Amino acid sequence: MPVGATAPTNVETSPACIDRTARVALTGTMAKSVADQLIAQLIDAGVRRIYGIVGDSLNPIVDSVRRSGGSAKGGIDWIHVRNEEAAAFAASAEAQLTGELAVCAGSCGPGNLHLINGLFDAHRSGAPVLAIASHIPSKEIGTSTSRRRTPTGSSWSAPTTAR
Repeated sequence: MPVGATAPTNVETSPACIDRTARVALTGTMAKSVADQLIAQLIDAGVRRIYGIVGDSLNPIVDSVRRSGGSAKGGIDWIHVRNEEAAAFAASAEAQLTGELAVCAGSCGPGNLHLINGLFDAHRSGAPVLAIASHIPSKEIGTSTSRRRTPTGSSWSAPTTAR
Protein backbone atom coordinates (compact mmCIF):
# COMPACT_ATOMS: atom_id res chain seq x y z
CA MET A 1 0.00 0.00 0.00
CA PRO A 2 1.45 3.42 -0.94
CA VAL A 3 2.47 5.81 1.82
CA GLY A 4 -0.47 8.00 2.89
CA ALA A 5 -3.07 5.70 1.32
CA THR A 6 -5.90 4.45 3.45
CA ALA A 7 -7.26 0.95 3.54
CA PRO A 8 -10.51 0.55 1.60
CA THR A 9 -13.61 0.59 3.75
CA ASN A 10 -15.87 -2.40 3.86
CA VAL A 11 -18.42 -1.29 1.27
CA GLU A 12 -20.94 -3.91 2.33
CA THR A 13 -21.32 -2.50 5.85
CA SER A 14 -20.87 1.21 5.23
CA PRO A 15 -23.97 3.34 6.01
CA ALA A 16 -24.12 4.54 2.39
CA CYS A 17 -24.25 0.94 1.15
CA ILE A 18 -26.93 -0.03 3.65
CA ASP A 19 -29.11 2.93 2.62
CA ARG A 20 -28.57 2.14 -1.07
CA THR A 21 -29.43 -1.51 -0.46
CA ALA A 22 -32.72 -0.58 1.27
CA ARG A 23 -33.56 1.88 -1.47
CA VAL A 24 -32.90 -0.65 -4.26
CA ALA A 25 -34.93 -3.29 -2.39
CA LEU A 26 -37.74 -0.77 -2.03
CA THR A 27 -37.80 0.58 -5.54
CA GLY A 28 -35.88 -1.76 -7.82
CA THR A 29 -33.62 0.60 -9.69
CA MET A 30 -36.12 3.45 -9.73
CA ALA A 31 -39.01 4.52 -7.56
CA LYS A 32 -42.32 3.41 -9.04
CA SER A 33 -44.99 5.06 -6.90
CA VAL A 34 -45.25 8.32 -5.00
CA ALA A 35 -45.14 6.36 -1.73
CA ASP A 36 -41.97 4.52 -2.81
CA GLN A 37 -40.37 7.81 -3.85
CA LEU A 38 -41.30 9.41 -0.53
CA ILE A 39 -39.89 6.55 1.52
CA ALA A 40 -36.71 6.49 -0.60
CA GLN A 41 -36.25 10.22 0.08
CA LEU A 42 -36.82 9.71 3.80
CA ILE A 43 -34.21 6.93 3.83
CA ASP A 44 -31.79 9.29 2.07
CA ALA A 45 -32.55 11.93 4.72
CA GLY A 46 -31.61 9.50 7.50
CA VAL A 47 -35.10 8.80 8.84
CA ARG A 48 -35.28 5.45 10.67
CA ARG A 49 -38.84 5.49 12.08
CA ILE A 50 -42.32 6.72 11.22
CA TYR A 51 -44.83 6.96 14.07
CA GLY A 52 -48.48 6.48 13.15
CA ILE A 53 -51.56 4.32 12.77
CA VAL A 54 -52.25 2.27 9.68
CA GLY A 55 -55.37 3.13 7.73
CA ASP A 56 -56.76 2.99 4.20
CA SER A 57 -55.31 6.34 3.20
CA LEU A 58 -51.86 5.42 4.57
CA ASN A 59 -51.69 1.89 3.11
CA PRO A 60 -49.36 2.82 0.22
CA ILE A 61 -46.93 4.47 2.67
CA VAL A 62 -47.07 1.55 5.11
CA ASP A 63 -46.49 -0.93 2.26
CA SER A 64 -43.45 1.05 1.10
CA VAL A 65 -42.11 1.15 4.66
CA ARG A 66 -42.53 -2.63 4.87
CA ARG A 67 -40.68 -3.12 1.58
CA SER A 68 -37.83 -0.93 2.85
CA GLY A 69 -36.81 -3.79 5.15
CA GLY A 70 -36.79 -1.93 8.45
CA SER A 71 -34.01 0.07 10.07
CA ALA A 72 -31.91 -3.04 10.69
CA LYS A 73 -31.52 -3.33 6.91
CA GLY A 74 -31.12 0.40 6.28
CA GLY A 75 -34.83 1.06 5.76
CA ILE A 76 -37.52 2.54 7.97
CA ASP A 77 -39.48 1.02 10.86
CA TRP A 78 -43.20 1.70 11.27
CA ILE A 79 -43.92 2.41 14.95
CA HIS A 80 -47.59 1.79 15.71
CA VAL A 81 -49.01 4.15 18.32
CA ARG A 82 -52.37 4.45 20.03
CA ASN A 83 -53.49 7.62 18.22
CA GLU A 84 -52.16 10.31 15.89
CA GLU A 85 -51.55 12.73 18.75
CA ALA A 86 -49.20 10.18 20.34
CA ALA A 87 -47.48 9.79 16.95
CA ALA A 88 -46.77 13.50 16.70
CA PHE A 89 -45.56 13.74 20.31
CA ALA A 90 -43.32 10.68 19.82
CA ALA A 91 -41.80 12.18 16.67
CA SER A 92 -41.35 15.49 18.49
CA ALA A 93 -39.61 13.77 21.41
CA GLU A 94 -37.30 11.83 19.07
CA ALA A 95 -36.40 14.99 17.17
CA GLN A 96 -35.77 16.91 20.39
CA LEU A 97 -33.52 14.14 21.75
CA THR A 98 -31.55 13.46 18.55
CA GLY A 99 -31.73 16.77 16.68
CA GLU A 100 -32.50 14.75 13.55
CA LEU A 101 -35.59 14.68 11.36
CA ALA A 102 -38.42 12.59 12.83
CA VAL A 103 -41.64 11.63 11.03
CA CYS A 104 -45.25 11.06 12.07
CA ALA A 105 -48.24 10.11 9.93
CA GLY A 106 -51.96 10.76 10.24
CA SER A 107 -54.80 9.10 8.40
CA CYS A 108 -57.41 11.08 6.51
CA GLY A 109 -60.01 13.18 8.25
CA PRO A 110 -59.75 13.62 12.01
CA GLY A 111 -56.46 11.72 12.12
CA ASN A 112 -54.67 14.65 10.51
CA LEU A 113 -56.25 17.07 12.96
CA HIS A 114 -54.99 15.00 15.89
CA LEU A 115 -51.38 15.60 14.80
CA ILE A 116 -51.67 19.31 15.65
CA ASN A 117 -50.79 19.27 19.39
CA GLY A 118 -47.61 17.24 18.88
CA LEU A 119 -46.60 19.33 15.88
CA PHE A 120 -47.13 22.49 17.92
CA ASP A 121 -44.85 21.03 20.59
CA ALA A 122 -42.20 20.31 17.96
CA HIS A 123 -42.54 23.80 16.49
CA ARG A 124 -42.23 25.53 19.86
CA SER A 125 -39.07 23.58 20.70
CA GLY A 126 -37.55 23.87 17.23
CA ALA A 127 -37.58 20.12 16.65
CA PRO A 128 -37.41 18.97 13.01
CA VAL A 129 -40.59 16.95 12.48
CA LEU A 130 -42.26 16.02 9.21
CA ALA A 131 -45.95 15.14 9.28
CA ILE A 132 -47.40 12.95 6.55
CA ALA A 133 -51.05 13.98 6.38
CA SER A 134 -52.75 11.49 4.12
CA HIS A 135 -55.88 11.99 2.10
CA ILE A 136 -58.10 9.68 0.09
CA PRO A 137 -57.99 9.54 -3.72
CA SER A 138 -60.01 12.33 -5.35
CA LYS A 139 -62.23 9.85 -7.18
CA GLU A 140 -63.46 8.49 -3.82
CA ILE A 141 -64.49 11.88 -2.40
CA GLY A 142 -68.24 12.07 -1.99
CA THR A 143 -68.85 8.33 -1.82
CA SER A 144 -70.85 6.99 1.08
CA THR A 145 -67.96 5.24 2.84
CA SER A 146 -66.40 6.57 6.01
CA ARG A 147 -64.24 9.72 5.82
CA ARG A 148 -64.82 10.14 2.10
CA ARG A 149 -65.26 13.90 2.24
CA THR A 150 -62.89 16.80 1.92
CA PRO A 151 -61.77 18.30 5.23
CA THR A 152 -63.53 21.54 4.26
CA GLY A 153 -66.73 19.78 3.16
CA SER A 154 -70.01 20.09 4.96
CA SER A 155 -69.59 16.72 6.65
CA TRP A 156 -66.77 18.17 8.78
CA SER A 157 -68.63 21.24 10.00
CA ALA A 158 -69.79 21.27 13.59
CA PRO A 159 -73.52 20.73 14.17
CA THR A 160 -75.39 23.86 15.10
CA THR A 161 -78.26 24.14 17.53
CA ALA A 162 -81.10 26.59 17.25
CA ARG A 163 -81.50 28.85 20.29
